[in-house]
Amino acid sequence: MPIDLTAYVLPEFNLLFSVPDEVLSEIRNQSAAGEAQIQLGELMVSIRPMSIDGFFMGSINQNGLSEDSILMGLQHIEYLEREINAGGLTSSEVNMLREIEINVNTSLLPDVRLPRILDKIELCAFNVKDAELKGTESSLTCPITLCEPEDGVFMKNSLHSDICTLYDKSALMHLVNTGASHPISRESITASMIVKRDECYFDSEKEKFCCKKLM
Repeated sequence: MPIDLTAYVLPEFNLLFSVPDEVLSEIRNQSAAGEAQIQLGELMVSIRPMSIDGFFMGSINQNGLSEDSILMGLQHIEYLEREINAGGLTSSEVNMLREIEINVNTSLLPDVRLPRILDKIELCAFNVKDAELKGTESSLTCPITLCEPEDGVFMKNSLHSDICTLYDKSALMHLVNTGASHPISRESITASMIVKRDECYFDSEKEKFCCKKLM
């Protein structure tokens, strides 16, 4: 089913504007799985992965479209590419930088790990009250905010740990965006540290949340 962005098109200018982060994350997730179809009023555009890992490109079927509609679609694609690609790059800019990298043997493209981590946090976040988690007061307290989160997400205490801790979603995303280290292990935060709620359980003996898949 297409992702409908019609509501985010400014009618007086026919430009996309203020697409929410969670919608952009959904576009990345669908695109990474093969292709995302995006509805923009009467226009339909596609977003799919580039051959350069971690980046995405858009396209539009131009058959039967007027020149103005094609131009409008290409403007929408440029907006989406800049929003979902690391560094705010369009697909043509990614290709250009990649060609320069190959020719001069240097690194110019931005690290794509950041959007992957943020997407994993969005995917694994949940409403703590609705989840009715079993645990002690301390185990339900975010180590960053020192409060029980409204929207929480589990993260392993280190890359290879089977213990995970509940974090406030917004606080954890802020850590990732600022490039901060893991609050407990001081390692770099990676997407593989983020754990789904149903992959964790509360160990009453340890009084900590543990990863089911590692037990």
